[in-house]
Amino acid sequence: MNGGLEVRVEGTRVVRLVTAPPIAAKVLPGSFGPVVMLVGSAAGLLAGDRLRIRIDLAPGSRLEVRTTAATIAHPCLAGGATAIDVDCHVGAGAVLAWLPEPFIACAGCRHQGRVRLHLDKGARVVWLDTLTLGRTGETAGRVDQRLDVELEGRPLLREGLCLGGDSLDTGAGAAGDVPAVAGPAIAGPAIAGPALVGPAIAGTALVGTARTTPTAGTAIAGPAIAGPAIAGPTAGWDGPAVVGTHRHVAALHLLGRRMPAEIPGAMQLAGPGTTARFLAHRGDELARKVGAVLPLFLQVCSDPDDPLPGPAGERAKEAVHV
Repeated sequence: MNGGLEVRVEGTRVVRLVTAPPIAAKVLPGSFGPVVMLVGSAAGLLAGDRLRIRIDLAPGSRLEVRTTAATIAHPCLAGGATAIDVDCHVGAGAVLAWLPEPFIACAGCRHQGRVRLHLDKGARVVWLDTLTLGRTGETAGRVDQRLDVELEGRPLLREGLCLGGDSLDTGAGAAGDVPAVAGPAIAGPAIAGPALVGPAIAGTALVGTARTTPTAGTAIAGPAIAGPAIAGPTAGWDGPAVVGTHRHVAALHLLGRRMPAEIPGAMQLAGPGTTARFLAHRGDELARKVGAVLPLFLQVCSDPDDPLPGPAGERAKEAVHV
């Protein structure tokens, strides 16, 4: 089934909304701007399903995208695969918040996700991806996800996540049955300057590599990485980092502006942006961690000229320890 969504927003009005099963949508009012709430209109994701989502925000527009329930990649028992392709253009000064419920990768699934974000000058985005590795008592199937972000035509963030399946093992992949995650990457020869600024990772982000045993402490300590630090299309900090026994993973990005408060486990990008990662054994644990930081990202994204209140930095620091 080839379904999808097409949205065009001008100011605070959704002027175009086209859906095709298994996606339906409803426009709701929200404090951030109009909310496009995605609803499942048919069973999915099943083998052969490919969804295409196109979002276009005119200059100065605002939009929030949510889902009523988790998205499930079901087993592909007879081969085949599922795919979601998202392409967003965020015009000058526009604001987009992408806040769906978790994506659940069932045992036996074969899923590919591709996201491309194109930000014009002054555009700001909060982007949340939450992944649950298998339903209770099962091991997730194959998942291959990639996020590419450009700001004013130049790369801002390249990020990939691959787990499961022999074809995803590139030599720096999972050790044994442990899934591997590739962290934020800056790829391609066109990028000059540092990939990361400030401390590379402060706090307890993703720790260890696929060929080492995860340990507590910081994932990478020390100064920023100088020069075009990371080469290749989906390279991680030092190869893919180990998820270990954690079943719940989240990536939260503030794009187009940096978070002024220090957040353990977060990284400042070379351009305007901040990215944070969270791991948890339980879904409610992950939700608490994300929920403590997300409002701060949304506040900075919504009004970049309004500084965070004094306690914000302390709340952010406490968030990763929830």
